[in-house]
Amino acid sequence: MTLIALSKVDDKDVGLASSLVNTGRMAGGSIGLAILGTVAWSVVANTARSSANARRTCCEHPPPDAPMRLSDSAMRQQ
Repeated sequence: MTLIALSKVDDKDVGLASSLVNTGRMAGGSIGLAILGTVAWSVVANTARSSANARRTCCEHPPPDAPMRLSDSAMRQQ
């Protein structure tokens, strides 16, 4: 790709053109990594939120035949 980009450039401007190619490559990598990180973090946050909501719902309203925990039985005796 670098050879294609530099094939039509004059000899006196090859250094500048090469640096522009490298700068574009670095900027593209940074933007791509930022997008990938944002998507990955969104997935992790949504999974954690839905797991916490499921756990909260499950513990607030356990089924009647669920075994009681020690803390549940102590609270029911009071």
